[in-house]
Amino acid sequence: MVIGFFLWSAATSATGFLHGFTALMVLRLVLGIGESVAYPAYSKILAKCFPAAQRASANSIIASGLACGPAFGMLLGGVLMSRFGWRSFFWVLGSISLVWLLPWLSSCNRVTARH
Repeated sequence: MVIGFFLWSAATSATGFLHGFTALMVLRLVLGIGESVAYPAYSKILAKCFPAAQRASANSIIASGLACGPAFGMLLGGVLMSRFGWRSFFWVLGSISLVWLLPWLSSCNRVTARH
């Protein structure tokens, strides 16, 4: 999941630097490849961390986030893009996601070390 999230975030950040359609198309394909790890990873995490009786509720929370995230993202993204431009939106969103990977990796390493 880490590699997928890295690809996803790096492609998002790099989108703000592009100037041609072909480059944009290739980078969006890379983003999709990175994003594709999410659903199988969610399923594995749910199966590993939740008892069978709680998996439906946990899965519904993930599904709600998948539906609400784009809705709020479009609203907030539209406001930010109108104020700062579309390129800076991609730079900032991708960079924040890449920075977030550092504490996430650290917490994953601690959990792995305990098991």
